[in-house]
Amino acid sequence: MIDNFKPGLWFTISQALKFFVIIFCSLILVLTVILILGYTDLTNSFLSVPTAILINKIILTIGILAVVSIMCSWYLTNAAIKQKRQEIQPKILNKLLETISDFVILHSAEGIILLSNQAAYKTLGYSKEEFSKTNIYTNVDKDYVNYVGKELRQLLEKREVEYESTYIKKNKDHISVNVKSRILELNGNNLILSLVRDITESNRTNEELGQSAAKLRRAMEGTVNAIALTTEVRDPYTAGHQERVTKLAVAIATEMGLAESQIEGIRIAGNLHDIGKIYVPAEILSKPGKLKKNEFNLVKDHVEVGYDLLKSIEFPWPVANMVIQHHERLDGSGYPHGLKGDDIMLESAIIAVSDVVESMASHRPYRPAYDINKALLEILQKKGDLYHPEVVDACLKLFNEGGFAF
Repeated sequence: MIDNFKPGLWFTISQALKFFVIIFCSLILVLTVILILGYTDLTNSFLSVPTAILINKIILTIGILAVVSIMCSWYLTNAAIKQKRQEIQPKILNKLLETISDFVILHSAEGIILLSNQAAYKTLGYSKEEFSKTNIYTNVDKDYVNYVGKELRQLLEKREVEYESTYIKKNKDHISVNVKSRILELNGNNLILSLVRDITESNRTNEELGQSAAKLRRAMEGTVNAIALTTEVRDPYTAGHQERVTKLAVAIATEMGLAESQIEGIRIAGNLHDIGKIYVPAEILSKPGKLKKNEFNLVKDHVEVGYDLLKSIEFPWPVANMVIQHHERLDGSGYPHGLKGDDIMLESAIIAVSDVVESMASHRPYRPAYDINKALLEILQKKGDLYHPEVVDACLKLFNEGGFAF
């Protein structure tokens, strides 16, 4: 706190000694003049006493004068410290204001600028004198004037507001700013202290980052779709399967109220959940009859192959784990690891239900497509045993009430 500022010890000692010497010498001088000028009786009585008593009186007199001098010098030293503090306060305040990179502007509710720091007027391209003659509203882009005025009028009620605006520089360039304003009461008047931060560069950086992220996302989606197509090229009977499973899985996740980041992960995993079938011979994938045990085991291996293919890719989501678990079942009868209950990721449980419904409702080499109601009855009957109850409920609601269709 500036009010608690104390000058150095040397300043205090030097001031006290100076005042003490001046006062003590002055008192000695005054006393001497009094004794010399006209106070003969007093002088005679003072000198007529025995030497020992005279010395004691002189010592006592000097002591009294010293005490008086000390008291006066203490008072004057405190006064000097107070004066020094008053002299230093504006210097410290000005130094503080000039070291702040944000704009500091003290103004009235009408926008009259009373005080500002160097960052404010220099960034906006003014001299200190020029800026003090402007109005806070003349520095605000016309599209924001009413908005800023409304925010500042609410200050009396809120006591503090924060908003974003656009300021106009002297050369007509625009900068984006974040403004924090609060009421400052001085001598019974309500003034407004605004701390303004130039966020032009950060906004530009955020916009560029957003564009870069969008480009990366599009590139990633393109890569994922390209990888997904490699599976469907080898297995024409399941063409579009991953896409339709993804459509249903995303709809279920949305119906369940999952976070957008989770839904995005499900979208990627859904498009890749059968990528491991690239390892399965094409003649097995398209075989019209019932698969032999060893052939079915090869098909089952596709989840682990998919995991191996995806685990080294640094997705923002656990895509590889979603893929390897999409054939797991709540009762542990699934594969490849026989996981049970909560050991299965919710995202994988969503893809699993979507996979079953889409597979049953689509044509396969070994059977014609089932009616969608039969597929829905399958997940309903095995809800809680094989399939996650909340996922099943959300899926049924989509078809029965939401009008969902592949």
